[in-house]
Amino acid sequence: MLRERDGQLGPAAPEASNPAKQLRATRALSFVPDNLHKGPDGRLLTAGMKVDEPACGGAEGTRDFEKLRSCPRASIATAIDPVTMQDTVLFEASANPAFSNVTMILTIGDRFWLGSFSGDRIAYGSLR
Repeated sequence: MLRERDGQLGPAAPEASNPAKQLRATRALSFVPDNLHKGPDGRLLTAGMKVDEPACGGAEGTRDFEKLRSCPRASIATAIDPVTMQDTVLFEASANPAFSNVTMILTIGDRFWLGSFSGDRIAYGSLR
């Protein structure tokens, strides 16, 4: 579940018997979290692109899909403790025309793999 706080999105944990009732939430994140899933250590993994990228029209640029797809944005991936909702940055990179607009992260062993909606590449690296 995503919730908006101060104009930014972040994961939130709903109550099982009443999904409309929020139990806890992360701090406001500086990126659009996408493809939230549980990692092998139980933390929630998510990745996304920085919203406020001035070269891409800032947050307003996210409303134009063609501009969103074609303008490289910084990438961030995090792991979130589902109990405390504390997030840990696993990966962060500035905008890169060769690979940006990240939408997912997977971890395997001590490596991470990133995917993007706007390209024909994947990226990988060592976990922090």
